[in-house]
Amino acid sequence: MGEDHLDHFGRRLVRDDARRPRAIQQSRPARLPGCAVTVKPDGTGFPGLAGRRFDLVINATSAGLSNAVLPLPTSVFAPRCVAYEMVYGRETAFMAQARDAGARTADGLGMLVEQAAEAFFVWRGIRPHTAPVLAALKQA
Repeated sequence: MGEDHLDHFGRRLVRDDARRPRAIQQSRPARLPGCAVTVKPDGTGFPGLAGRRFDLVINATSAGLSNAVLPLPTSVFAPRCVAYEMVYGRETAFMAQARDAGARTADGLGMLVEQAAEAFFVWRGIRPHTAPVLAALKQA
């Protein structure tokens, strides 16, 4: 079962994973006013998403590691959609598909840097400035 706790800013965080009951996962939108949160339910497959549109699509599969093409209907990318690929350092098939459908894309490099900075803060009590680190990594 997931755990609730407060982050450094006093925000309530919920650890959510596959072990949580589906009813709890489906109740999440009620806690995010103005946001519709949909998790691809097990068993529906990608074709079950046809005709649906989302403002944010996150590729949390391993497909980006091997540049595999996901059978994701391009209709899922709403106008002004942001498509987030957790893999970083290169354009993936998911990012290309999203961009071709008109979505803005972002990769996981920022998440890597921010997670490292947060770990550094937890261990050292010092919050590093991440913008210069991210800029240097993007130039490398």
